[in-house]
Amino acid sequence: MGPLRVRLLDLALLLTALVLVVSAYIRLSQAGIGCAPWPECYGRLSAPAAPGWATALHRLSASALGAVVLAITLATWRRGERHRPLALLALALTVFLALLGLRSGTLDVPAVVLANLLGGIALAAVLFWYRLRARAFAAAYTRVPVARSWIALGGVLVVAAIVFGAATSAHFGLRACIIAPQCPGGSTAALLEAFADLERPLATDASGIVIGGAQAALHGAHRAGGWLAAAYLSGVAVVLWRRMPAARPWALLLLGLVTTEALLGLGAIGGLPAALAVAHNGIATVLLLTLLLLLQRAGRGAPRRLE
Repeated sequence: MGPLRVRLLDLALLLTALVLVVSAYIRLSQAGIGCAPWPECYGRLSAPAAPGWATALHRLSASALGAVVLAITLATWRRGERHRPLALLALALTVFLALLGLRSGTLDVPAVVLANLLGGIALAAVLFWYRLRARAFAAAYTRVPVARSWIALGGVLVVAAIVFGAATSAHFGLRACIIAPQCPGGSTAALLEAFADLERPLATDASGIVIGGAQAALHGAHRAGGWLAAAYLSGVAVVLWRRMPAARPWALLLLGLVTTEALLGLGAIGGLPAALAVAHNGIATVLLLTLLLLLQRAGRGAPRRLE
């Protein structure tokens, strides 16, 4: 992989991170997070729109990202490399998100919000995995002394927590659990119904506040999944710390990300400023990318040079 394409991938990752952060800020601002009085203002679909600078920055960065991903795909295809599927997948996700943006002006359809959230994170993961195939990342690092299956399971748990978190946000489920550490009510049937009716517009009361019986179930599932992932990854970090001193920075990184994400999640109890909500989304994405990096490093043998 040439140095130009490596730099393009780095630029694409930076632009993706910017798009994710600004998109989250716009969405959460429109949902009423961070407004006063909290939480009465949260989930009001008629909430004031996000600042103009945020919308302009999102459009500019998203347009630049599309151009960079297209350039990466064309360069990969022209050289006939075996990484074509990754490049095409990144392009497909970019086009999908661009088309989805035409319907993202409203928060009343959960499917649009959910697809926008998960699509952006998926694009970041695909670009990052492609970047890991670059020779620049194939330097002589010590392998992480855990099985790949351990890391893969941690990734599955994190993805599940992210999916439930995105569904919670799309259904404004934070309102159902704003005070108590545990969500009141909720059921598996309500949880399944929430995913079955993603394309149905959300119902609102007379004041414009979103209502729904699945909110508590979704938020409860998100919290349970988050704590399960945190506990499991903390265990993996302990194994890393004990097995090899050279792997201790990985253990500290995992513990730091998991602890930060848990503290940001606890910040939702009783009030959640917009900046913390955006950070909660961002740290979850960073944690997923870290697990991808660990997956690439997992094993006891000497590292091989990637193509």
